[in-house]
Parts: sequence; structure tokens; C-alpha cells
Amino acid sequence: MFNKLNLSFCAYRLLWGCLFALVLGWTTTTMAASEDVDALVSASVGGDYKKVQALLKKGVDANTMGTGGVTALMEAALGGHRDVAELLLAHGADANTMNSDGATALMAATMNGHLEVVKLLLGKGADVNTKSPSGISALNLATYQGQKEVAELLKRLGAKE
Repeated sequence: MFNKLNLSFCAYRLLWGCLFALVLGWTTTTMAASEDVDALVSASVGGDYKKVQALLKKGVDANTMGTGGVTALMEAALGGHRDVAELLLAHGADANTMNSDGATALMAATMNGHLEVVKLLLGKGADVNTKSPSGISALNLATYQGQKEVAELLKRLGAKE
């Protein structure tokens, strides 16, 4: 489960923590992404609501993956930026979109214990039992990271180990 370490991805996402990459088996993937998509993803990382809003109004697709292989919603969820996540969802972002390795926005929010984002995603239809190809679920991540409140919520909503 922890044998897929891609150094270039970990260097790029050091602020996320390489653990997320290791647990989910993320690898660097070349995605067809415009500068606007990368700008949307980048703005979501920083929780820049106004920039995200402007890019969405410009017509940038909220579901397109940036060059790092993640969507803006995944980044907003990871950073705990509920307002940005809500904006992206209102513009059609799919709460169940996975990267090529099966990671979702719910897994990202769970990893860092962002309870309000977890609740938002679940309220917008995020599947509580989605697993990555390596068998990791949001509940596994919550438990592993010691996010007790998130784990309890996931269990109440039917998450299975």
C-alpha cells in the first residue's frame, strides 16, 4: 500500500504532505489542462474565492483536472476551503470525481479533518464508501490520521472499514 512514492509529485505537493500521496498511491500524471484550469486549481489551493469565481465565470470547467492530476474541488477540500468547495459544487463540480488513482475530494477533506467540508461533500452526494484501487476509503484515512469526529460522522452515515 505504501510502495508508490513518486518524488516529483511529493516535491510538488509537499504542503499537502507526502502521506496523502503514499496512502492513495497517487502518481504524477500528464493531464490535458489549460493555463486557466491550472489557475483554477491553484486558486483553490489557496482558498482564493474571488479568483475561483472569476475563472468559473470565464467558463473554466470545474471538473477538469489540472496538470497535477487533481481537480479544484480536491484542492479546496484538502485545504478546508468550504466556501470555495461550495462555489465549485454550485458550478457543477462532481463530489465523486476521482483522480486516476481513485482519490476523491472526500478523501482529501477527511485526511486533514475538515469536518465542515466533509459534511458539504456528503450533502452533495459524495459516496461515503468509495475506495481507491489500493482499498483505501475516507474512513480509513480518518482513522489513520486520528480524525475521530470525521470518522464518527462517516460511520453514522454508513461508511464501512
